[in-house]
Amino acid sequence: MRRIPLPPLIAAALVVAISAAGAEADPPFAVQRLSERVLVLKERSPWESNHVVIAGERGLVLVDPGHSAVVGRMVREAAARELGRDRFAFVIDTHGHWGHTWGNAAFPEALAIGHEAAAREIAADAANRERRADLIRTQLAAAEEQLAGLDPASAEAAAARLQRDHLERIVRGLEEPGFAVVPPQLTFTDRLGLDLGDLQLEMIFLGRAHSDSDI
Repeated sequence: MRRIPLPPLIAAALVVAISAAGAEADPPFAVQRLSERVLVLKERSPWESNHVVIAGERGLVLVDPGHSAVVGRMVREAAARELGRDRFAFVIDTHGHWGHTWGNAAFPEALAIGHEAAAREIAADAANRERRADLIRTQLAAAEEQLAGLDPASAEAAAARLQRDHLERIVRGLEEPGFAVVPPQLTFTDRLGLDLGDLQLEMIFLGRAHSDSDI
């Protein structure tokens, strides 16, 4: 089993500035605190994605950063509010699907980790960015049209607003100037141990499940 220490933090030039203009008044997460060191950010969207933040002696770890740097920055802001810290040492991609991994771009100070199959999938899928943005824009237009025909006070309209806002975030993220898909820099085949000083994380690949790269 490979065990890796925390790498030194990259120079301050790589610090991500969180733009007030890019922040949302109502972040799309419900925060569940499992312990003093573990947060689950449960996305309020049709995807219902979870983003897990673990606080270790040697830094923060994020499990699944979301579909783009836009969502990644929201995760960073939530961590800052809840934990008083927003510098991440590691980002772990549980599998290679873009909706869970393209948010790696929001954490240049962190080492992204995933299965070797995830790294290949993410790198290859980067070519689909524009096609995917076009598809989501079409879905967004349909969602806005549907919402316009609903009673704003109805439960159906509330669900439609979640869908519209979710699609809008995706489009905004995929079209953001300078956005680039970042595959994991550290990969493994079977298992990997991660030393956080006061906590040891074990990542294990047991074979195909939801994807070819689930850990």
